[in-house]
Amino acid sequence: MLLATVDAYAKADSITERRFKGGIASGIDTGRSGVQLAEAQAQLADVRSNRALAEHAIASLVGILASNFSIAPATLNLALLPIPIGLPSTLLQRRPDVAAAERRMAAANAEIGVAKAAFFPSISLAGQGGFQNTGLPSLFTAPNLFWSIGPSAVLTLFDGGRRRAQLAVARANWRQTTASYRGQVLQTFQDVEDNLSRLHHLGDETEAEQRAERQAAQTEALSLNRYLKGASDYLDVFTAQTTALRVRRTAIDLRTRRLQASVELIRALGGGWNPATAIATASDRTGSHRSKGE
Repeated sequence: MLLATVDAYAKADSITERRFKGGIASGIDTGRSGVQLAEAQAQLADVRSNRALAEHAIASLVGILASNFSIAPATLNLALLPIPIGLPSTLLQRRPDVAAAERRMAAANAEIGVAKAAFFPSISLAGQGGFQNTGLPSLFTAPNLFWSIGPSAVLTLFDGGRRRAQLAVARANWRQTTASYRGQVLQTFQDVEDNLSRLHHLGDETEAEQRAERQAAQTEALSLNRYLKGASDYLDVFTAQTTALRVRRTAIDLRTRRLQASVELIRALGGGWNPATAIATASDRTGSHRSKGE
């Protein structure tokens, strides 16, 4: 877009120079056309600089020297992915952050069961045998032998409230992880809604900007024709061309923002939208959100 603009400005500047030499245009007109051309060239150089930095970053990612890597300029008509109506919320369970928060909550729930189990006696079903005394003179006498067959139980009668404190800690940890999981889920829904809203409003803004782009291009062409025929001065051309360039750049920026919002929506959903796969994945997690320790 900037290349075409620079070419158009260069032609307009050349026409103004010829008209100035012929005594038709004034020095103000040539000054305005020169300023306009120089500013467009500066913008083009800035865009090329940013493009070179992006190429260098891509070269580093693919493991190639930046000096040996280049991407030929090309016009890409990237289309936005159609968003089906009624996306299931189970898609959000594929997100790694949501899955990690859910697993932390499940682990904290299991810790409650472990803390409760500590209140019960430790039962052993194996037999035991050995010697009660290690003194050498009577080590192998019958009174020093002991043995048992069948289950045995060990129960601590007094622990100073340690087990109750451990259970309280486990329950507090479960409440904390549950709150964190709920907050993560709410943040996930907010991410989806934010990007859906961005796509909707940016779509309306893009349509309005496209209408402005068409009108600006028409005004630019009419003002240049009027100037060539002597019906107006170069100020009209200067204003029309400046407005047209600004509107074109704004339209490109809006299209880029819409593509970025589409990508962010896919990230917020944890991937593409395949409802069948998402529901199947979510069914494997059924019941994992319920507390078994309370």
